[in-house]
Amino acid sequence: MGFNVSASGKVYYDGYDLSGDHNEIRLRVSVEPRPLKPGGSPGIVRLAGLKDFELSHVGYFNPSAGQVEPVAWDKLAVSGLAATICPLTGAHGERCFFGSGIDMSYEQGAPVGDVMTITGAMKASGIECIGGSVLKAKAAVTETGTGTVLQMGAVASGKKVWAAVHCFATTGSGDRSCIIKLQSDSTSNFDSPTDQITFAEFSTTAGAKFATPVAGPITDTWWRLVWTVVGTGKSFTIFGAAGIL
Repeated sequence: MGFNVSASGKVYYDGYDLSGDHNEIRLRVSVEPRPLKPGGSPGIVRLAGLKDFELSHVGYFNPSAGQVEPVAWDKLAVSGLAATICPLTGAHGERCFFGSGIDMSYEQGAPVGDVMTITGAMKASGIECIGGSVLKAKAAVTETGTGTVLQMGAVASGKKVWAAVHCFATTGSGDRSCIIKLQSDSTSNFDSPTDQITFAEFSTTAGAKFATPVAGPITDTWWRLVWTVVGTGKSFTIFGAAGIL
C-alpha cells in the first residue's frame, strides 16, 4: 500500500536545510472561490479563482546560526524566497512540492517546564505551489557533473515546466561558481539534450533560485539537472526539483 508515516521529510528554505528542527509541516493549497448568482439558478454557482498556498511549520526553538529560529526571524516579511518540502526522504524521483513566497508570521514560546517551540508560515506571492519531483537529492558536488535522469513526461500546450534549486553550502578559497541547468531529451540516453532552464550561478553565498517557467509544448519526456563547477578544490551542496503544471 502507498501509505507513509511522517518521519524523514525534508524542509529546504532558501539556502537552509531546516529538516531536523521541525516536528510538523503542513502545506495547504487552495483556490479562491468566485461565486455567481445567475438568475434562474436554483443555487450559487462557483468558479475557481486564483490559486494560493501556505506552508506552515512547527519546530523546536533553536537559536543557533542557520537554524530554524534565526532563519524564521531574519526572513520575516522577505519576499521571493524559494522553499521545497519533500514529504518522504528527499531522494531522487520522489514527490516534492516547491514554490516562492513571503514569510508572513513568527511565533515562539512554551509553558514553563515545556520545550520551547516556534511556529511560522510562508504564503504565496504571485507564484503558485508546484507539485513535482526531486531531480537532484541534496549532496555536495566538487566538479562538473550530470544528474540521474527522470521520465517526468512531456509539457503539453498550455502547461509549463518549473524548477527550483537550493545551494546550502559553498566552500573553497578564491573565485568559484556553480551553474545548474535543467535539460530535456526524447530518450533516456540524452544523445541530444536541450537546455530548458539555466539558473543564475551560485558563487560564495548559499541561497536558492526559482526559475522563470518555460511554456510548452515540449515533446521531450526525459529530464535531468547538470551542473558546471568552476574552480579547483571547490564544493557546492545542492538540491534540485522540477515539475510540470
